[in-house]
Amino acid sequence: MAAHYGVPVVLVTGDNCACAEAAVLISGIHTAVVTEHVGRLAAHSLHPVRACALIREAAQRLCAGVVRWPGLIQGRLVGERDGKLAEHSRVERGR
Repeated sequence: MAAHYGVPVVLVTGDNCACAEAAVLISGIHTAVVTEHVGRLAAHSLHPVRACALIREAAQRLCAGVVRWPGLIQGRLVGERDGKLAEHSRVERGR
């Protein structure tokens, strides 16, 4: 939905179906599949620690290539504690 309104979407995390759909619709999108769709009301989910690691790895790959998306905020994420993002993390510009 965000891409429809012109908001740059660069990372999608979720089930294999959502990530596959995003890859078809958004060129250059990064994805992290953390859940496998099994049925309408069922899914196989990764352990939360592994899911967080996959999301972090995808975000790091994305940030390594951020020059491909001019106009994105350049900066660093602050608010991380003990390897986890705080609820009110933010980006400090110009670093």
